[in-house]
Amino acid sequence: MNVEPESSLGQLVAANYRAGAILSSFGLDYCCHGDRTLKQACEQQGVAFEEVRNAVLSLSNQSESTNQLSRFTQWPLGFLVDYIYTNHHIFLHNMLPIAKAGLEKIARVHAANHPELAECSRVFNEIVDDLHQHLWKEENVLFPYIRALDSEGKLPMPKVPFASVTTPIQAMRTEHEREGGHLFRLRELSRNYQIPPDACNTYKATFAQLAELDADLIQHIHLENNILFPKTVERETQRDLSKPK
Repeated sequence: MNVEPESSLGQLVAANYRAGAILSSFGLDYCCHGDRTLKQACEQQGVAFEEVRNAVLSLSNQSESTNQLSRFTQWPLGFLVDYIYTNHHIFLHNMLPIAKAGLEKIARVHAANHPELAECSRVFNEIVDDLHQHLWKEENVLFPYIRALDSEGKLPMPKVPFASVTTPIQAMRTEHEREGGHLFRLRELSRNYQIPPDACNTYKATFAQLAELDADLIQHIHLENNILFPKTVERETQRDLSKPK
């Protein structure tokens, strides 16, 4: 595994998913800012490049059988889209309303001792509203286009409101970055979903759900930003180059 100053954070995690936990431990955001080089990210975060590099390189000593490289980067685009929809989109559709209701409830009940819960609820409501629109655009516009692009003519190409897939992908990346900012604020307010001593069962369950949603969304964004989107742009470029002039 090559770890160079110009290696992007997204490339490192795409090559070995365990690098994500290491980068996160140093405060380096590989999902929403996966296009930053390792050197840039270290300088911006104020951490030593060599320390991070050595930590990531230590992964090379682990068995290649534990590496998810083939699981994600080598999957066909259509299969990867279906995986993201089945494992991440459906999860969000099911869990967002449950966590939203739980957070609103504990914000009302525990407001006296934990006034920060009101802001947690407000931020999470923004996440829910944004994600509903975001998921709709992916499921109804971008994903059908990617499936057709990957089908080599077996699926009809849908009518889309863009000339190149780079346009909606850039919009999705921007929305991912906004969600990353919301997650950072939610972690800050909740002290990384730390459960206080006076928490009731609803409080405990809701914070566990928020932590699970956070981790799932980070993986979700990483798969799209650092694997699905670059592969899609590459496939569209190959298709356009192969068209007769």
